Amino acid sequence: MASVDLPGTVRDLMGVVRPAETHLSQSSTPGGSSALVRDDDKALVTHAVLFPAENVIKVVAAVGAAGIVAAKATPHVKNRFNDLKSKLNRKSEDTVEATAQ
Repeated sequence: MASVDLPGTVRDLMGVVRPAETHLSQSSTPGGSSALVRDDDKALVTHAVLFPAENVIKVVAAVGAAGIVAAKATPHVKNRFNDLKSKLNRKSEDTVEATAQ
């Protein structure tokens, strides 16, 4: 997902992976960050790993789709579970009544 901004400049949308409790270095470009990863004391820790946004978007979309499917299925699964529980309760009551007679 690259776009040409100014002649000689390319912008890429990227996913960033870095260790927890770290942050990206500030770039000299206002509002930008560099791929250098620093701790709270501003000490250099490592370099961030950059992945093309297409891969990140696919993963996010797959996780989001799975969440939507789970959310839509939850009421149906809950109803089926309650139906099964009711049937089991009725069968156990019938068994108790038959035994009592």
